[in-house]
Amino acid sequence: MQEFLWEIWTGKRNMHHRIQMGMNETPEAVFRRLVQQLQGTEKEIATRAVDPNTGKEVDLKWRYSCRNKGEEAPIMGQQAFSAQKVQEGALIVVRPIELRANTLYIDGFEGLGQEEIAVASASKRSNLWIAIAAVLLLGAAGYYLFSGGPADDTVSVEIKTEPNGAEFEIIADMTGLPGIGENKINRLSGKTPRRFSLRRAAKIIRISISMNGYQTWSKGLKSQEEWGKLTPDKQKEAAIEPKELTIPGWFPKKLDIKPKEPPKPRAVAVSRPQALNILYPKRKWKPKDKRFRIALDPDHGGEAKGVLGVTTQTPASQLNLTIAQAIKEALEKTLAFKKRVGMTRSKDDAASVEDRVDRAKKRSKLLLQIDLADGIKEFPAGVVKEKVADKEITYNDSIAGYKVIYSEQNKQAEASEKFATCLGTAMKNAGFLPNASAKETLAGSTVGVRKASVPLLDASPIPAVRLVVGYPTHRAEEKVLTNPETHGHLALVVEHALVCYLK
Repeated sequence: MQEFLWEIWTGKRNMHHRIQMGMNETPEAVFRRLVQQLQGTEKEIATRAVDPNTGKEVDLKWRYSCRNKGEEAPIMGQQAFSAQKVQEGALIVVRPIELRANTLYIDGFEGLGQEEIAVASASKRSNLWIAIAAVLLLGAAGYYLFSGGPADDTVSVEIKTEPNGAEFEIIADMTGLPGIGENKINRLSGKTPRRFSLRRAAKIIRISISMNGYQTWSKGLKSQEEWGKLTPDKQKEAAIEPKELTIPGWFPKKLDIKPKEPPKPRAVAVSRPQALNILYPKRKWKPKDKRFRIALDPDHGGEAKGVLGVTTQTPASQLNLTIAQAIKEALEKTLAFKKRVGMTRSKDDAASVEDRVDRAKKRSKLLLQIDLADGIKEFPAGVVKEKVADKEITYNDSIAGYKVIYSEQNKQAEASEKFATCLGTAMKNAGFLPNASAKETLAGSTVGVRKASVPLLDASPIPAVRLVVGYPTHRAEEKVLTNPETHGHLALVVEHALVCYLK
């Protein structure tokens, strides 16, 4: 047995534990042991979360990596440490796989497996096509879960329920079948008509067929969670045998589609900003470059008001300026950044992209644009209109959070990416929640950093980053964004990011 240091990420914070473990153990086995040890204590590790696709609570998946001498590489959860060349003194890092809406479905199988995600997230080139390639390369193994094995080990199933294009989903427990790991729950989904094969020994938990997002027919248990609470004997009684699916008339010939009111999107959580402790490299630290200055660009201005707050009706042009001024005043009070902060506008006036870039590049070596997002335009499905005190308001409580954006078109894209990563990390550490409505572009990024073409960022000859602080169209987030205390926390965030970027 050897003692290793483990770093477990739990939401906004990470915990460190020294663990006695054998090199022939697997990361999953050691982690399960740790979870059990901490159960019931104040350091208990949450292993379940709400799936944004279904709104149901599911088991979290985890990815494992090994950090040694500053370098981090993924490791497989089901392989022994000794088989993965984990060295003595290495730090074992455990991070939860983020649950996101619009989960990738390939040939009916949900997303990537735990190990595949770990490998994909370690590559800076991970994107949709790489994810698809990874699933296709593992397609033979994945398909084996439902249709593999000898011909006499499977049953042929055909779903011809009308209308064509109806969506079906089968959830099955494959635990104990050859080639399947422990506690393996799999899903097969697709559209009618469809023919496929199922393993005879599979325990089918639930089958449902729906149209346009409305479930109209189902059999089996209500949820996977309900299945997990049953004893093995009760599971055997509750399970649907695959051969039942071959009985003529078992599936409905036609769905009974009744008009229903579309479900309202759920309200998402908003940021809870807190003060950051800035750790300077040394006492009385200043940037090495004596000419270093940062330019703050409050977006919009003049007739371009931007998005309006749902209750205060404060335009983005005004709130952007207020936030930028608060950041400037706070930075100017520090020893490190005194007289090193400029503004592309200091009043409510209009300026073109060219004018903003010209003002920034004359005296500054870094540009930070401040803006707010419009959830009404960005996600129309979540928009709600209601009367409050005889006044109609329009809001969207289903989208919130910050975004940090840099552009590959910027002449100093690498430096822009570095500052974006420092800024995103500081935002998350300060209690701000990253927006989850769009995919991250940086591999493994959980700090809200994305790359996109933005006119100001594209045209800037100096490193440039856009900080979208949040959505004033979300009623609760609007209160956070208009709170002067939040502006103070944002100033500390920018200060922290600058120290990270310049040291």
